Amino acid sequence: MISFQAAVQSISPTTANALAALGAPRRQLGRGFAAYGNVNAVALLRALGDSFPTIVRMLGEDAFLEVASRFVAEEAPTVPATNFYGDRFPAFLQRIGKISPEENCASAAYVADIAAIDAALITARATADAIAVPYFDCIIPFDDLSARLVLHPTVALLQSRFPAVSGWRANQPRGDRRVRRWEAEDAMVACTGLEAQVWRLSRGGYACLSALMAGASLEDAAVAGLRASNSFDLTEVTAVLTASNTVTRVAAVRGKRGARRHAHIA
Repeated sequence: MISFQAAVQSISPTTANALAALGAPRRQLGRGFAAYGNVNAVALLRALGDSFPTIVRMLGEDAFLEVASRFVAEEAPTVPATNFYGDRFPAFLQRIGKISPEENCASAAYVADIAAIDAALITARATADAIAVPYFDCIIPFDDLSARLVLHPTVALLQSRFPAVSGWRANQPRGDRRVRRWEAEDAMVACTGLEAQVWRLSRGGYACLSALMAGASLEDAAVAGLRASNSFDLTEVTAVLTASNTVTRVAAVRGKRGARRHAHIA
């Protein structure tokens, strides 16, 4: 059997040298990976690259392979499999930033949040393939904020203290790799059409949509958004829901009155 390092050597000598420096930590993990030959090792690295193309472009191939090699050494596939191989890669990036004082932990967390967007896109596509949800052209009832909005099952929300959505977009094939403003950004990922997509949420949007997904009325969700940010605007959130076609049903709730005053509706 050719060693795992030799398998990586076939892709990138730079990565092989970096892998050799892992030393004892890798040997401790070797038993978990010993059953896999070099062909499988390369296949796992390629699978990670396919699942996280944004991170490959962001870090460059050599740097990506360095960290991917560490992940593969620790995270051999298990049976039964989870969502997909690499679904724990974002958490791994978070962890290595915390345990590596010589690295910039904030940078590792930023990359991890962007990796989480790539992972959410894969999960959204898989969910859309598994669950056929008919599309309804729902009109959001601003005249009755007691109503509940049922969102598409592929919707996933991600919260970041970094400009994760801007960073993700900047590192797409047509992106210019520049982030204009360095500020916290939250994301919504969903797959209601042929492709999964990413939307940036305005301030308070994460709290509002989280409440909606938990079954809250529009009124209560708007209050949650305002508690999270005094600049929350319900119209901005509903604009995202309309553009993404993520509202599949509007359910009326009796016994509550709408409260426009909470929602900053123009």
